[in-house]
Amino acid sequence: MQRAIEEIDNVIGSNRLVQESDLPQLNYVKACIKESFRLHPLAAFNAPHVSVSDSVVHEYFIPKGSVVLLSRLGLGRNPRVWDDHMKFKPERHISKEGGDVVFTDSELIQGFTWSLPLNSPGNDLTDDYPECALLSTMPFFAKAKPRLPKDMYP
Repeated sequence: MQRAIEEIDNVIGSNRLVQESDLPQLNYVKACIKESFRLHPLAAFNAPHVSVSDSVVHEYFIPKGSVVLLSRLGLGRNPRVWDDHMKFKPERHISKEGGDVVFTDSELIQGFTWSLPLNSPGNDLTDDYPECALLSTMPFFAKAKPRLPKDMYP
């Protein structure tokens, strides 16, 4: 906590409140937030998804029509993914001291080739609730194909 306080004091000072425009400079604070959500996600599971076709994910066969739940708690506390998986270490989300926060989105973009599944209607996330795609009534379809050598994945 002390390091986060020091970062805020150095970037913002004590004469004004934090502004949204300050956030890009608060890398350690952002890393603390990511680490908090890793250990204590808002929900233990993601929203249920239904497999629209037979699929194989990391050597697991998922038949068409299967309901798939992803355990956010299980991923965030997985010892095969995280060193000291039960320890609060915001530094794990920072690429280098004082550098940018390493976003999961960047890792997903780097690690996979993304496409729409065959016969997919596409993904319009603006219809129902433009402010929150998680509340959309339409299913979201995306196909991820690994693009890195197999030993690069946890």
